Amino acid sequence: MKDEGTILRADYPYTDDEAACYANSLERQFYLTQEYAYDLAGGDLNEFKQFLRLGAIGIAFAVSSSWFQYGSGVYTDSDGCAGSINHGMVAMGYGTDAETGLDYVLIRNSWGADWGDMGYGRVAISQLD
Repeated sequence: MKDEGTILRADYPYTDDEAACYANSLERQFYLTQEYAYDLAGGDLNEFKQFLRLGAIGIAFAVSSSWFQYGSGVYTDSDGCAGSINHGMVAMGYGTDAETGLDYVLIRNSWGADWGDMGYGRVAISQLD
């Protein structure tokens, strides 16, 4: 992204057609001024929230079979730990669910608006995660 830049989501919406790639023809809008990565695995939950207050974060996630059926609410993995990391998403924010009291991270998935809550989901988080 530092050299190539990135485009606006509105200019390049998600489709499930893997063959359709026309990103190279679109005008770049943003460029990174710095390159950095920070490994939050096993890190402090408050530190993770600090980063989210600065903006969206690309995250890696271990998806289990129950993830495919997620539709709404705060997701808790009924299958237990899915094992190895096998999916990437974007963490957009965090909050506490008024009904359950569960803390969650708001994510945007890459599977389009038909998945979850219009392409978004809430995943339960805790200091132990």
